Amino acid sequence: MVDRPFQGAHHFLLGALKVTSPETHPPEPFHGGGPALKIDAEAYVVAALWLADRMSKYVDERDRADFDAFVKLARNQLKVGPKDTKNQKAINAANASKYSRVPAKVGAWAAHEAGNWCWRAIYAGGAARPAAANVARFLAKTAPKELPAFMKELDAYCIHLEVLTQLRDKDQKTSSKVAKGIWRGHDDKKVLCWLMRLENKKLALLFKEKTRWRLMEGDKDDVLATVPETHFEAAVHAAAASS
Repeated sequence: MVDRPFQGAHHFLLGALKVTSPETHPPEPFHGGGPALKIDAEAYVVAALWLADRMSKYVDERDRADFDAFVKLARNQLKVGPKDTKNQKAINAANASKYSRVPAKVGAWAAHEAGNWCWRAIYAGGAARPAAANVARFLAKTAPKELPAFMKELDAYCIHLEVLTQLRDKDQKTSSKVAKGIWRGHDDKKVLCWLMRLENKKLALLFKEKTRWRLMEGDKDDVLATVPETHFEAAVHAAAASS
């Protein structure tokens, strides 16, 4: 809808920006600015399922059985991993083009993205990205009052997806599942730390100490005290806004 570059927007958000009006967009800089975000193949499955959750209430009853089956396939594959090929044939059969209604397409894209992660890694994001754009377009037409909030959440969710990606990349595991990726601290060339909230209500910070990446978990004061001084104020604000 708007023919202009969206500086710094990750592709998961970019497609949605292009098909929606400026007044619905989150404020720039997108994702809090900084270097380009990195989202891996597994995180894209999480992203596709998040979109499916958003669309579930809009699914036409004629599509409900197929939608639920696709989402179940994707969730199960995310749990069991690429080595489990029991449902590979069913996942590979997921084809969004067979459906005319967007919510049903989003369900199929979730299963498709699970297949990309497991057996077609070169295509990672190839289903989740168009799903995000189609959800935005769908909301613009059918539930326009929901669109600005969705766009804001989509922008923030990109940070969550990068947090999941970086934990795997840095070989770090949290004591509890990550409930929300909150914030990334960065300079002009690199990201220095990521702040997240865990399902056990603790905060966690992924940061580099000298030459090693570390994960700090605990209550708000202890974790925020680990944030580099130049980013402390921003991290405090982000933590407060997310609580």
